[in-house]
Amino acid sequence: MAIVFDSDAGTISGLSVGGLPNGIVDGDMLAANAVTEAKIASSAVVTAKLNDDAVTNAKIANDAITEHELAGGAVVTAAINDDAVTGSKVAAGTVIQAKKVKYKAAANTTSTSYVEIDNSFRPTITPSLSSSTIIADFELNVCGDVDNDSQNFVVASLKIDKIQGGTTTTVHEEGGSLDAGGHTRHRNVAIGFSFSSGSTSEIEFRCYAKITSSPSNRSLLFGQANHHHVTLMEVAG
Repeated sequence: MAIVFDSDAGTISGLSVGGLPNGIVDGDMLAANAVTEAKIASSAVVTAKLNDDAVTNAKIANDAITEHELAGGAVVTAAINDDAVTGSKVAAGTVIQAKKVKYKAAANTTSTSYVEIDNSFRPTITPSLSSSTIIADFELNVCGDVDNDSQNFVVASLKIDKIQGGTTTTVHEEGGSLDAGGHTRHRNVAIGFSFSSGSTSEIEFRCYAKITSSPSNRSLLFGQANHHHVTLMEVAG
């Protein structure tokens, strides 16, 4: 077929595929959007041909990047949003936070109704998750006053309340012979318990004591010789 030049229409006809020498058609000769997906051979666009900023978020399909596409160490702490690590992402049994409280102030009571051991001794913890477990270990320095004749005893009850979101709940209460007669001012009563965090609102603990029996009218002493110690932990799961 002969090559025909039509100057009026501005066309050239009669050219066969491959009829132009290599290098004749450059980028300037291609119309905008002329090269469609159908015109690109498989594997024609290789990594080296992509500009560094060519692949944007808009070009990545949803769920396209799986764990197999991530290099080891690619996800660093600084790249994780503050709210990205939820309860479902933390393995059960993982300690999320722990805090230690140590307090000492001398006080005493002869009351047969509950009195707070010290209103300045109110340990707190703010859960990170509403589905975690709070573990509390208290060592309260509570004992009877000095009984010089070493004859009598004092029986007391101890209770610990938690306050969360404006609601007060007793989480531990027990009674029994606290201190036999004698010079024992170093008694630490160990109390441990756990419960579900329930929400991410701050939890405050308050400790109370009362005398239930004291034949010689002995007093209860708080924080006379030792500190009160509290360990609070939040555990996932």
